[in-house]
Amino acid sequence: MSRRSRFLLAVAGVVALGASVTGCSDSGTSMHHVVKVDIESIDKVLHKVGADDANVYGFNHLTGTGTDSDGSKVDVEMLATVDYNKGTGPFEGVLTFTFANGDTLGMRMVSGKTVAATDTTDATFASKLEVIDGTGGHLGSSGKGTFVGARKDALGGLVQATFDVNVTVTG
Repeated sequence: MSRRSRFLLAVAGVVALGASVTGCSDSGTSMHHVVKVDIESIDKVLHKVGADDANVYGFNHLTGTGTDSDGSKVDVEMLATVDYNKGTGPFEGVLTFTFANGDTLGMRMVSGKTVAATDTTDATFASKLEVIDGTGGHLGSSGKGTFVGARKDALGGLVQATFDVNVTVTG
């Protein structure tokens, strides 16, 4: 299967999160997740265009296992699109947390901004998070949060990330 096909299947799965699961948790439950994780690129498709290849655009698929604020493990998967000029520019995408019990929480990254050196090293990231929905105890979720991160290596290298999200489950 091609990289693009894998990417499209992954995005379709995140978009369909709420539609494929039944059940509901307690109404009106509030949760606060602060997940710290090192995420690494497992796949990417990037294109360079313009004078001196100054513009880079495409997608990056990153994963890692981090720790939530309660000490529990969380698998993180990020599918990000980038559009950089000389290392700096916007990004957007989707994000999935898979908790130790198998519950998931889907989010979108909006208004993302990367600031980096022209060779894409020494980058910092910041975006808003909007909860899409979840499964299990996160079914019926809404909420907002933030993502901040940093990367020393070039685009595709390890990102030290912190995701801070407030979730309300209304079932």
